[in-house]
Amino acid sequence: MRIWFRASLLLLLLAPACSPAARDEGPTLATRSALTVTETQKLTEVTPAQGGRFGHFVAVSGNTALITAPHDGGMGAAHVFTVAGGVATLEATLTPSDGWVGDAFGEAAALDGDTAAVMARADNLPGQNGAVYVFVRSGGAWTQQAKLLVPRVSAGDIAQLAVALDGDTILASSVNEAGGVLSGEAQVFTRSGGTWSSPVKLLPVTATPGFARSVTVSGNTALLGSPDASLLAPGDGVVHRFLRGEGGNWTEDVHFGFFGANAHMGRTVALDGDIMAFGGDGVWRLYNPKGDDATLKVFEGDSWPALRGNVVLAGTAAGESGHARLYHGVVDVSWSAVRTYLPSDPQSYDQFGRRLALGDGFALVGAEEHTEGMMTRAGAAYLYVVPKQEGEACAVDADCLSTTCMSGTCGLFVYNSGEGGGGGAGAGPNTGGFGGVGSGEGGFGGVGAGPNTGGFGGLGAGGGGVAGDGAAGGGVAGGGGGAGARRACTPQATSAVPAPRPAQSAAAGSHEIPPATAAAAA
Repeated sequence: MRIWFRASLLLLLLAPACSPAARDEGPTLATRSALTVTETQKLTEVTPAQGGRFGHFVAVSGNTALITAPHDGGMGAAHVFTVAGGVATLEATLTPSDGWVGDAFGEAAALDGDTAAVMARADNLPGQNGAVYVFVRSGGAWTQQAKLLVPRVSAGDIAQLAVALDGDTILASSVNEAGGVLSGEAQVFTRSGGTWSSPVKLLPVTATPGFARSVTVSGNTALLGSPDASLLAPGDGVVHRFLRGEGGNWTEDVHFGFFGANAHMGRTVALDGDIMAFGGDGVWRLYNPKGDDATLKVFEGDSWPALRGNVVLAGTAAGESGHARLYHGVVDVSWSAVRTYLPSDPQSYDQFGRRLALGDGFALVGAEEHTEGMMTRAGAAYLYVVPKQEGEACAVDADCLSTTCMSGTCGLFVYNSGEGGGGGAGAGPNTGGFGGVGSGEGGFGGVGAGPNTGGFGGLGAGGGGVAGDGAAGGGVAGGGGGAGARRACTPQATSAVPAPRPAQSAAAGSHEIPPATAAAAA
């Protein structure tokens, strides 16, 4: 049973360490407030181009960032930056070896380590929708390694291109539109010894309009979003999960259907290990598989999530001004917005927050329609410092995602079902402090040090707290007991997270998600 308490009632107790078991229990409480900050650096092209759309796509791996400008110079370009100490430095500008004007090189991109995958349209090639250009880095120099063709799905205009990269695996997709009907297809390429294989096609169990409009891959798992999956109910989306088996074969094992929400869920997808995030129109959902409590956390207001462990960056680009929010969580326990990122020079409808990514200690947010000087839609990207993770060095609480800096090290922000802390001892004619709040047992009341009684026992879901004893003394009232639901912990290893277990059908599993009441994302 999970208990919610008013944040104003929580009195906090800091403990030096917590066991892994304690971190896996307890209520979901989010009491931290998001600090609003502006960028540490604004990035543009060296010579901003009219309509270049720098920041159309951003990708990050470690301390390397890739920012595309698909209309720069008519053909497009992708710029590689290295980031150190919160400062980005241009390392290289990538262009295709056989580019054409109008190719929109950089319409989609992905980055992993020393490999970059940049997608371009290929309207000039019969039967082809696009091409993935693969670049590799050696000694700080980037060279083109391969060009992988993505076939045309059907007649009609190209509606969307998408690409994802993990190690030696590239997942690329294209969607065509003809007569208002969307058709999509996805291909997987694998690399061995510097050579890329022929593509393996991914097919959904059930034919889906606009299949694979968004894609991501991590290890042997891929997510493919189909935000326009229903012809009868526009806005109903589906997210497909594929698993790679022996021999390199991919099969769909489950799909998540968002019916009746009219939110185009699956417009974006993110994956890190077993944790998945799906974005749509004004809402994003975090699928957090953990034993029998596999649930979808729902957040309003942010719709373009990027996922990195226990951190989610989600942006909202709709309306006159966009923003991005950084969420920090403990798996299946608590998720809180800890930062709101804004540009120092906001512009109306500049698409700030539409594309974003997380790296080692920094976040990158694109604004592809930002006007730079006299150049409209030249685009820009904004760099932000991400607070430190548990176990990293800190000076003050604000340095840490957990908002808890203990003895120069970031602790964990954890809610668990331990006992509430004991109330402080009263030192005068006043009562002892109140016992802390805990979902297991309330804390003991503080010891009264005057003619009055001890403090009240803490609130507890399992049992009430124990009242304190009266005693003699002088001074002021005892302090309140700490909340058993919050502990600052030294980092400890956690056990593996089990795979999701939604209901399964005979073919691929189907997890139908009706409209849900969302948690506030502020």
